[in-house]
Amino acid sequence: MIRDYVALDLEMTGLSPRKDAILEIGAVKVRDMEVTETYTAMVNPGFPVPEHVTELTGITDEMVKDAPLEKEAL
Repeated sequence: MIRDYVALDLEMTGLSPRKDAILEIGAVKVRDMEVTETYTAMVNPGFPVPEHVTELTGITDEMVKDAPLEKEAL
């Protein structure tokens, strides 16, 4: 059984690695079945958040405008 791990969740503008970008990074560190740490960061994709993505995720241009770019956030 794996006792220690980190689970990641990424909110993206789409599924294409060539044209889409990360909007939010979320992570939880689990040790012995208990969450011991959490991390979340908004990411500025460098272009406007598509309307359909805002409808799906709730993430708006306003939420990411002052966030670091993807390279900095990672």
